[in-house]
Amino acid sequence: MRNRFWSLLIASTVLTSTGLAQTAVDGTLRDVTGKSVSGVTIALQRAEGTAVQQTTTDAAGRFHFAAIEAGAYTLKVEAPGFYPA
Repeated sequence: MRNRFWSLLIASTVLTSTGLAQTAVDGTLRDVTGKSVSGVTIALQRAEGTAVQQTTTDAAGRFHFAAIEAGAYTLKVEAPGFYPA
């Protein structure tokens, strides 16, 4: 059964400057109980919806996007058994 709403939290998401208007995005995906969620696809998208990069969380639920140009982005998260967020 699908969860009523996507209950994963992007915890400890950090934006760090790496020079020349580039940023790294790091974080950990956790469910509502605080348990890390692995194998989740995360897409980094520009504000207008264009996908920039995609990755999958590791065994500890961590993800990383490197060398992202400065600007407005959203994270699209998809995992089996959950609604996309």
